[in-house]
Amino acid sequence: MSEENVETLRRANAALNAHDIDAWLSFSDPEVEYVDHSEMAESTSGLEALRRLVEGWLEVLPGLRMDVEEYVDAGDRVVVRELWTATGASSGLDYRQLFFSIYTLRAGKVVRAESGFPDWASALAAARVTE
Repeated sequence: MSEENVETLRRANAALNAHDIDAWLSFSDPEVEYVDHSEMAESTSGLEALRRLVEGWLEVLPGLRMDVEEYVDAGDRVVVRELWTATGASSGLDYRQLFFSIYTLRAGKVVRAESGFPDWASALAAARVTE
């Protein structure tokens, strides 16, 4: 994996937290797939579709931030425990959600991002990681 894949995700996360969508998207393959395994099921593919999805999140949650609690190497995949926080634009309510995701990378680019696993064990199992 490498450490290169983790470093790529760290840099992408920094761009996302800075709300620099162009920089964030530069870490993804043009045909990137986003698969949401939760009830929301906001799956999409391609950079422009992913841009629209994230811009929608930022509109509703303008201070959105993702803090990574853990990275786990799974070969060409990285399993990530993420804490997302924000304040609702219209409600003013605090948002705090723990997400469990898998990112698949090839040639230094994210080719698939999967989120919405119900728990950490499910994400690890989906990536075939044993603890």
